[in-house]
Amino acid sequence: MNAPLSPEQKIIHFLNRTSFGPTREEVARVQRLGIRPYLDEQLRPDSLADHLVEEKLAGLKTMRLSSRELIELYPPPQVARQQANQQGQGMMTRQEMQAPRMIIVELQQARLLRSIYSQRQLFEVMVADHFL
Repeated sequence: MNAPLSPEQKIIHFLNRTSFGPTREEVARVQRLGIRPYLDEQLRPDSLADHLVEEKLAGLKTMRLSSRELIELYPPPQVARQQANQQGQGMMTRQEMQAPRMIIVELQQARLLRSIYSQRQLFEVMVADHFL
């Protein structure tokens, strides 16, 4: 027979299911607010200020670009090859061939930064689960 969970264990269990894992700060926050008010807050992610994660994401160049700008700056290898041939450059450099990977690398970095630093944990979990 299982012993009932302590209040802190209940909070940790709750945070394990609604976030990327409990931190001391989040456990203390849920203890202060209560599970239901914390959940209500998480269900309204637009109401949560997320300045730290925004600051961290600002360093990722590709996150600030539109789709059009991404294609122009990081064309697919076939397109870059054609452009190089048209300009008489012939061979592409390794850096030019790897350029589109920068988008993927920064998307992965952004996801990791959001999972670590975002105050909108439930939203980030739902986005990550949806797009995996």
